[in-house]
Parts: sequence; structure tokens; C-alpha cells
Amino acid sequence: MIVREKYSVLGTVPETVIAMVKRESGFNAATGDWEFLVFNGLDLALQSRESVGSCATCHARAKDTDWTFRTYMNFLR
Repeated sequence: MIVREKYSVLGTVPETVIAMVKRESGFNAATGDWEFLVFNGLDLALQSRESVGSCATCHARAKDTDWTFRTYMNFLR
């Protein structure tokens, strides 16, 4: 599972929390078996859940790295 919080410029509570969950093999071969979830940052109410759609469309550009973008690694150095 990968979770990312999105904050406003001055916020202390996330506006949105986005998660990617790697599901069992065969869940959805078209997305490398990933499921995408979007939560409200204030109360973590589920806003959307998808295995195809806008999240998958964007993450398809990162198929070679298991549908994950590796730019976060730059912050760990």
C-alpha cells in the first residue's frame, strides 16, 4: 500500500488522502493489480474507489516501475 497526503499551501490537515493498494494477482491485469482510493483529508471519508479511470490512466505512464512514480526517491537522499 502506498499512501500520499495532499496539503494546501498553509494547511495542517490534508485536503485529500490518496492510496494505492496492490491486490491479489488477477484483480485487474490492466492496472498491474492496483486499486486506487481517494479519501477526504478531514475525516477520511471515501470519495472514490477505482481500478480503472483517471488514476489508472495517469499511472499507466509508470508501468515499467509497477505503476508507481519514483520521484519521491529524490526526497530521501
